[in-house]
Amino acid sequence: MRHSIKELNKLYDAKYVDLVMDNDYAAGEALVNAVIDLFPNVKRVLDVGCNNGVHMHWFLQKGFVVEGVDISQGALDNAIVPEELIQIVDLREPIDFGKKYDLAYVVEVIEHIEEESSDQFIINLTTVAPIIIVTPGNQAGTGHFNMKSVSWWIPKFREHGMEYDAVMSNKLLEYLREPRWEEAQKKFPFMKKDIMVYRNEDSSHICT
Repeated sequence: MRHSIKELNKLYDAKYVDLVMDNDYAAGEALVNAVIDLFPNVKRVLDVGCNNGVHMHWFLQKGFVVEGVDISQGALDNAIVPEELIQIVDLREPIDFGKKYDLAYVVEVIEHIEEESSDQFIINLTTVAPIIIVTPGNQAGTGHFNMKSVSWWIPKFREHGMEYDAVMSNKLLEYLREPRWEEAQKKFPFMKKDIMVYRNEDSSHICT
């Protein structure tokens, strides 16, 4: 069942934003450092489902050009980054961003997209960046409408021209399992077991 914008704004309210902020801060630091070390040619990032910009904060601290999109007005109302960097959009609908990024960063998001909207969501991602980092989110949680495994998502992304990069996915997992990220691992189990990197044919100049 597809949920209305009104329903989603009620679900992802200020209380939800605060909860995510508390959990995401340490994870954001770990993931952004992983992008720096494993994808050194990435300079421009779109944070998809950016919430209040908690991961964008780390990208900005490290000198990236980063913008974010979210469906919730609560995300913008509680932004910790400049508000002009966040757009409120519904990625279940066709979107023309009018620009390109090196990386679409989709962390703790895809499980919030209803199954019937997953194809359009992926199409929007593929039009904006040649590399996509995704966490599958196959665990129960607030607004988790589509809890599918990695094996379900791989052919779904392939249908839209994005191939699963097993080598980079494993490197990313190995990086996030390092003891220095123990605090983040406690809050986000996906950092030790499930994360996906997808690429298309336009990514070769970035993944070198």
